[in-house]
Amino acid sequence: MEPAEAIAAYHEALSAGRSPEAIAAARAADRQSHAELNALRARPENSECFDCTAREAGWAALPHGIYLCIDCAQVHRHLGRHISQVKAINTGTYLWMPYELQVMRSIGNGRAARAYRNAPPKVAAGTPAEVKLKRAQALY
Repeated sequence: MEPAEAIAAYHEALSAGRSPEAIAAARAADRQSHAELNALRARPENSECFDCTAREAGWAALPHGIYLCIDCAQVHRHLGRHISQVKAINTGTYLWMPYELQVMRSIGNGRAARAYRNAPPKVAAGTPAEVKLKRAQALY
């Protein structure tokens, strides 16, 4: 699926809400979903945080389809859920819906980097949150 289609399906599914049947199906596929997310995260293009140089990208930002470190995930939380929703991919804490997985499959950090090629440069890991927030606000 093309990124634009995956993002459109994501927004449409959010608007429709989660049915009890969809939640049950996501729960049944939870272990498999997290295994797939961890495999996607292990790809070289997704192993580094999209927003900074941190090597541990254990979080995802939707609908952007990018992999983030925990510090940048916190920054994305400050952007608001209408701009960026973050979910852990390596803890099993969050239930992943099929339309969310499709966004992560369709985009990833490599494809997002090409889409955001005119973005402000990536910051170093350990950069203060205020600086990361200003960059994220300019980018997203």
